[in-house]
Amino acid sequence: MKAKMVGRSSWRRFLTRRKYKRLVKAVFPRNPHDSECNDREMERLTVYALTTPEKLPKIGLYLERRVGKKFARREYGHLRVAIQILHALLQACHVDLRLFA
Repeated sequence: MKAKMVGRSSWRRFLTRRKYKRLVKAVFPRNPHDSECNDREMERLTVYALTTPEKLPKIGLYLERRVGKKFARREYGHLRVAIQILHALLQACHVDLRLFA
């Protein structure tokens, strides 16, 4: 019975997590030392950022917090993926570059 409750609470947490957080998290590989990002999810994130530019500051802050944690844990593969995400977002959203500041 307890296993079902744990499963339900993690599923609720997934559903209540903001869409931009789910998209950013989906780009990262499961292995923290792997530097290959999920290209399909990267494309979904850039399309989301292009269609909702008002979310760019939140995406940037979330990515900044995530990079800080990854750096503290020395997960350098995820750091490379974070740089790839920033690079893709800067290329795709160059018109709304002021929102990254």
